[in-house]
Amino acid sequence: MHGRRIELGIMKKALLVTIVCFVIPGFFTLMLTGVRQPSQEADIGRNGRVRIDAGKSVTDIGVDDYIAGVLASRLEYGSEPELIKTQAVMIRTQIYRAMKDSFSVNDDELAMTYISKKERMKLWQGDYEANESLIEDCTAAVSQLVMRCNNELIDCPYTYITAGKTRSMSDGAMPWLKQAECPDDSSTEQYISIKYISNQDFVKLCSKKFAPVTEAASSGLSKDAPLETVQIVERDRSDYVNRIKVGNIVISGEEFA
Repeated sequence: MHGRRIELGIMKKALLVTIVCFVIPGFFTLMLTGVRQPSQEADIGRNGRVRIDAGKSVTDIGVDDYIAGVLASRLEYGSEPELIKTQAVMIRTQIYRAMKDSFSVNDDELAMTYISKKERMKLWQGDYEANESLIEDCTAAVSQLVMRCNNELIDCPYTYITAGKTRSMSDGAMPWLKQAECPDDSSTEQYISIKYISNQDFVKLCSKKFAPVTEAASSGLSKDAPLETVQIVERDRSDYVNRIKVGNIVISGEEFA
């Protein structure tokens, strides 16, 4: 009987050792390969830098400072606090998404317009203090907030005006991007932009930008009436142009715009 107790005790110890051997490696694996936590994003917010190359000089600034500069460039399109807060979250999401785990990103990778504090003072003059305070308060109200879908930072494309409704890509690569009606956009000054250009310059620009050709005949464009050969090939369900044909060249709507 005594021997059986010793045997059971040894078995319990062996079982305990086995459990510990399985659990501890798993614990260290979790520590080393765990998913990116909000605390890590907070570190990016505190320590992340955006590098701005101004040609003659290169400047590294903090994430919040960069967000303020981008918001400043968009303030003319709307100064409602909730709009600014939403944009602040979108900008931060784009920055973190571009940074990944490097804690730094170049300004030109973000494709955003940034206005420095010195430029803002010159631009706003007497309204500088009020505008700075508005941006600072709105940014602080949504500090560290980002947008995710399926636990991944999403791509947040920004446009200040639509063709009456936003694009829908909810069944494609951007399931979070659903169509929204924007009827007031059609009454804004930026809704329609008119630019005059000669037929010859139009052909030259299209041939140079969209095809490796130097002769108008190669692009299929007529110097006398080039617009007669321009046609929309495909629209999406929001009526945005997906593809357009310019002479013999088929390009995306974004490229043509």
